[in-house]
Amino acid sequence: MNFLKKFKYTDYYTKSAILIIALGFIIRFALIFLYHPSGDACWHLSVSRFMADNLKIPLLEPLGREVFWEPPVFHIISSLFYRIFSIFGSGVAEFSLKLVSPIFGSLSLIMTFLIMSGLFGKKTAFYSAIFATFLPINIFYGTIAYTESLMTFFVLLSLYLMMKERHILSAVAFGVSLLSKYNALFTLPLIIYFMYKNNKQPKEFVKKFLIFGIIAGLIFLPWLARNYLYLHNPLWPFFTSVFGGYESAETFKGNNISSLWSINNLAALYLGVFGVPEGNYQNIFYFKVPFIHLFFAAWLLATVVFTVPLFFSFRKKGQSSKIKSFLLLWLAPHLLLVALYVINTGIAYSRLLVPAVPLFSAMWGLGFIYLLDRMKKFRATMIFVLIVLVIGFSAAEFVKAALAGKEWNFYQKDFDWAKKNTGKDSVFIAGGQCMSYNLQRFTLNPAAENLDKANYAFVNQNFRLDYHVIFDEQTLKSMQSRNYSIAYFNKSTGTTIYYGIKR
Repeated sequence: MNFLKKFKYTDYYTKSAILIIALGFIIRFALIFLYHPSGDACWHLSVSRFMADNLKIPLLEPLGREVFWEPPVFHIISSLFYRIFSIFGSGVAEFSLKLVSPIFGSLSLIMTFLIMSGLFGKKTAFYSAIFATFLPINIFYGTIAYTESLMTFFVLLSLYLMMKERHILSAVAFGVSLLSKYNALFTLPLIIYFMYKNNKQPKEFVKKFLIFGIIAGLIFLPWLARNYLYLHNPLWPFFTSVFGGYESAETFKGNNISSLWSINNLAALYLGVFGVPEGNYQNIFYFKVPFIHLFFAAWLLATVVFTVPLFFSFRKKGQSSKIKSFLLLWLAPHLLLVALYVINTGIAYSRLLVPAVPLFSAMWGLGFIYLLDRMKKFRATMIFVLIVLVIGFSAAEFVKAALAGKEWNFYQKDFDWAKKNTGKDSVFIAGGQCMSYNLQRFTLNPAAENLDKANYAFVNQNFRLDYHVIFDEQTLKSMQSRNYSIAYFNKSTGTTIYYGIKR
């Protein structure tokens, strides 16, 4: 009742923002009933399940990747969910693994509104909440089991607490954000800016800065020490050319500076922000959907229309200098992060920009308000178009999740057989990050040197969802020449499971 009373007397923009964020919360939680983990999400969930079952952090266990090096807060929280909900059965426990990202993705929307309220006022914060709630990349990474949602929440919490001059709590939140994903480091310039803004006396600033660094370091540095101890590189798999470290195919040793000017990478960033998996336009045509080219053209036009207010954010009186400062302190470090990944991998990952989405949301909000004020005759039309766009973007995420989930479910009988008919300690030859998650078994890549290390082999040369599952010809011939027995065959999916491999 107290909440209802407070809500009743809350100002219009805060009340409207609460409703928008509540809708975003519903969308994210509804999506987890449809989506099937893929890519890195499979690895994160496999690790979380392993930690829940074994009460330890993995290192070289074959859980979809060769090494577990990622900062572990996401996995620790997910494993806690798994153990708590396991009292209701394995199915509920598996489902609970999906809850972490929607919870923290939704909390990030709240933090976005609170931060923008303090910086630009509640009206701008309301429109910022609309942008952040319905931007496809924010829906996607606020739903699937990637570490971005958790890291972004703690980064924003640290920023908000610093704005409120709660330096110690801000340091704790920032330490946790680093222990969620290294990328949090690129928000530090912005946090230092607010630290300085609140403590302009040099001695006081230095004191606060040292306290902040010590607290955050005490939380984060033990993980760097762990990676140095076991992998001989505190930041493995990064900077192996500097620190060296454990040899693996995962290490980043590339030097693709020319990729920085690649039009394909710029397009990948744009498409990824609007929900195209991996920013690869070819993924749009993966599914056989009627009139897909027409839908794509309409969708592309919708993204252009949706971005228009961003270009008018500098026209809002009294806000231009503030926006320029935040572009330098907030966006520029994350663009540097994208550039570092491009140089090392040749690929531009749009998810690296997720912590900067609140800045884009503020710019969009300022621009949209400016357009509403200057085009009063078209206010109703603009709001109608906005409603159509956010419904369209949200619907696209549901369609995408449903189609991808259906593709994975096609192989569910194969996965279920493996779970029911093989020992929990069994090792499969099965490539890709998602096979360990789906089989709930250790997996090794399809390579000749791994054939004597496994008990079973999952073979499907027509596996569309991940090309890593497919055996190369030499390895397949080597395996077949050993006359292993067939334990399972599914004519419908084309999957064969061989056994008797490990000697």
